[in-house]
Amino acid sequence: MDRHGGGLRPHRLDDDGGDGRSGSAKGRRFGLRGADRHTAEPAKASDPLAKSTAHSVSSSVKTGAGKTAALAAGAASADKDTEGGWLRRRLRTKADRVTAIVATGVVGALVAGSVVVGLGAADALPNLGDLGAWLPNSGNGSASHVNGPTGRTDGRVPLPGTQGHPIQITEDGNRVVVVDQQTGVVSRIDPAQLTVPFRYDYGAPGLRLVSGGGRSWLVDEAQGTVRPIDPVELKPIAQPLDLGDKPVGRAQADSRGTLWVPLPNKGQLLPINGATPGVPVAVAAPGSVLRLTLAGDRPVVTDPKAGTVTVVAQGGPTLTVKLPEAVGQADASRTLTPETTPGSLVPVLSGDTGQLVLVDLDKGAVTAVPLGIGATAGSYAPPQVLGGKVYVPDRVHGNLLVYDTVKAQFDQQIKVTGQAGPLESFVRDGMLWVNDQNSSAATVVDASGVAHPVGKYAPDAPSGAGPTAGQNGATVPADIATVNGGFPLGQGGGQNGNQNGGGQGRQNPQPTHARPEPPASVEPTGVPEPPHGGQPTGPQQPQAPQPTGPGTEPGPGTPTGDPATTGPATTGPATTAPATTGPTGAPATTAPATTAPATTQPATTAPATTAPATTAPATTAPATTAPATTAPATTAPVTTAPATTKPPTTTPPTTPPGQPQATSGVGKITLVFAPSSGGELPSYYSLQLPGNAPAGMKATPAQVTLDGPFQFVATGGDCGSEYSFKVIAHYPGGRTQTSPSSTAVRPCTTPGGVGSVKAVPNAAGDGGTITWSPAAANGASPSQLTYVVEVDGKYNDNITGTSFTVKGLTPGKKYQVTVKAGNPAGCGTPTVVTLDLTPKATPYVLGPNSNNGVDVGVRSEPAASTGHRVGAIPAGYNGSIDVYCQTAGEQVTRDDKTASGNIWDRVEWKGASGYVSDLYIRTPNSARGTFSSGLPRC
Repeated sequence: MDRHGGGLRPHRLDDDGGDGRSGSAKGRRFGLRGADRHTAEPAKASDPLAKSTAHSVSSSVKTGAGKTAALAAGAASADKDTEGGWLRRRLRTKADRVTAIVATGVVGALVAGSVVVGLGAADALPNLGDLGAWLPNSGNGSASHVNGPTGRTDGRVPLPGTQGHPIQITEDGNRVVVVDQQTGVVSRIDPAQLTVPFRYDYGAPGLRLVSGGGRSWLVDEAQGTVRPIDPVELKPIAQPLDLGDKPVGRAQADSRGTLWVPLPNKGQLLPINGATPGVPVAVAAPGSVLRLTLAGDRPVVTDPKAGTVTVVAQGGPTLTVKLPEAVGQADASRTLTPETTPGSLVPVLSGDTGQLVLVDLDKGAVTAVPLGIGATAGSYAPPQVLGGKVYVPDRVHGNLLVYDTVKAQFDQQIKVTGQAGPLESFVRDGMLWVNDQNSSAATVVDASGVAHPVGKYAPDAPSGAGPTAGQNGATVPADIATVNGGFPLGQGGGQNGNQNGGGQGRQNPQPTHARPEPPASVEPTGVPEPPHGGQPTGPQQPQAPQPTGPGTEPGPGTPTGDPATTGPATTGPATTAPATTGPTGAPATTAPATTAPATTQPATTAPATTAPATTAPATTAPATTAPATTAPATTAPVTTAPATTKPPTTTPPTTPPGQPQATSGVGKITLVFAPSSGGELPSYYSLQLPGNAPAGMKATPAQVTLDGPFQFVATGGDCGSEYSFKVIAHYPGGRTQTSPSSTAVRPCTTPGGVGSVKAVPNAAGDGGTITWSPAAANGASPSQLTYVVEVDGKYNDNITGTSFTVKGLTPGKKYQVTVKAGNPAGCGTPTVVTLDLTPKATPYVLGPNSNNGVDVGVRSEPAASTGHRVGAIPAGYNGSIDVYCQTAGEQVTRDDKTASGNIWDRVEWKGASGYVSDLYIRTPNSARGTFSSGLPRC
């Protein structure tokens, strides 16, 4: 065991399994690439400065002057942990290993390399976009930095040994840390140099890194442990903390450096500051399913079984919103929430029923709609909110489902990979990032809903440690020095070098073919423009969008092949999507001309717009099937074309209104719906009230015309009940069509906070009275508005008035008192005050105290035979003395034998605090030997 503790031992710096034997000179040589090899001599492996120079020259020739100068600037401003020269500490034992590569001194070499090609020193490495993110690539074992506004990959770092392994990347400020979740190797990327200067092997699979506020922890969810680590050198800084519960939920860290860990079996959320656990916060019943979301840096716990969403702080819950009952009826284990969300809206998706709820933490309100996308476990990733839209990654088809909350309908879905895979997503810098680490494709969506495809394997992306061919297909980063005859990071010692160290081994080969880049554009095209009033005529019910079906992208390391043969029309959406009312597949602009014939379009496309495209578009017919010599005779008779391509003469069928999206409000429910579409449009829409509607419920307006807006507001409901509505389309002649029912919600929101809270101690000092002013009911009746008072961790709920009396507390202590209001929609924000039971001084006259030469002692205990004197009151003094409280002690008799008793008073006398027998202080009941009602108990 070494100074790192826990049996962890330093990792071999080359991290390659090398045994010190010299490898192939060719495999360890770093020179210029391509045509440059004919004009410059390759650098020697033993000269790291020369290697850096050669590498910068190569990059300069390839990327231009701007990138060459940036390399020197990046080297000059590199993190302090990369300074100190090309020095690598090399230590090795059997188990855990630490890797540290400290590099500097490259500025001069880079400038020299720039001078060779006539370029300045400011642009050698590319500037990574400020609005960007690092995405993991398990397919080829690397990490790509993507510029958000453009979707362009502007940097890539190889991660040897991670190919085919699940990879996790965390970003905390300018620190980028990678975890190989199969091997337990943790690596830190230097964005300025596009290198990996530090690695540490924890040797345990399934670890997850959580970072925030400049701190980092490794969480083993299965074993229920948390280990703080150094976020720079990645070494452990404390022993693992056993949380006493396993498995634990998905942890998150806020910007203040507090780690929040859900403990499902205990129904608690545990804060951890560094290596110190805090006081757990009770958020649910023991054994609950807990989903933690960091919403605008606030910990929020969703308990799907209880149907609650709770905001948590260090002191306890601060807000609880009740979810619609439909959520509680779904499978709690398949409830999906995002790990983080930037604002106050928290999306909750029931994976089995497709029920979507948006919880507004600022208003205490909910918006609910059945999306109709329920599927098997793992079909969808957690939803994300950006702008006015909700995005749900579809892992089965590699697409992004887009639900527009303003229109209450699906938009055109966005193709990400077009094939099954573990899609993940997150929102950062006002953009949505969607990635499948097994694929070369990813997508960035901006706040307006415009999607930018990402080619993570883009060949022109700068790479600060680009792999170079070594022995037997092994790879060697091009910019990490070796010492003492060792090998660079990832190069095996001898044949089949093991990337993780340990001598001879087998290395997963890197892909030999570049993955196909995604289409030029995957912007959602939305729904077709409607013929009336400019309203959308796309999907009218929020049901599952029709997927685009499997894509043509090959698996990791496989050749791309001919695009025309990798995406046959038979794999299109018609055979994979059960829904026919959702958006069509990927936009037409995203498919190559040879793979997007009209026959692959979903049946929901308007016939009038697709029929002309099937007649004889020269751009869609493959050249091999329409030779010029046969076209006049066999494919273009004038008499047959109209018969086979003439649009239908019948009026397209009309669709009913879309399923309403319901939002709770103060005394109201707002229903938004998508209008009907088809050949015949209705005259107007009305709202059908539910069967449990009270007599006073009504809808405003009474009718919605074709001009919109397409929404109703229902008022007059009871906060204690949930209501579901339908929209009716009225056609000429009396015909009607009715929408599906909305999700039932309440016409109220969580109550407001209480004000003017006061806690006044009682005379006995063992309790007090708490009073407050009423909270805003927010749609509830006065009888439905109740209060919860918490004192010393004990709850007193269902209080209907505005005061509460508590007794049985310990005198002399201070108690935290929390008061909050509740109604059927949840609990509002609490107000916290202190009940201070510390006694207050009351002056009393001392006596009888005759001037007989015997003073009155101030004792350390309420007794004359035990303890000791802490002060003395002179004989004959009959002035006042401060008395704080009374307590029972030793039985004593007054000197004149006129009275006896066991009551003692705690007093302050000239700085001395102690006890004096009540027989010598003129309190109301002094002569009786009993407690006085005006003094609290000590």
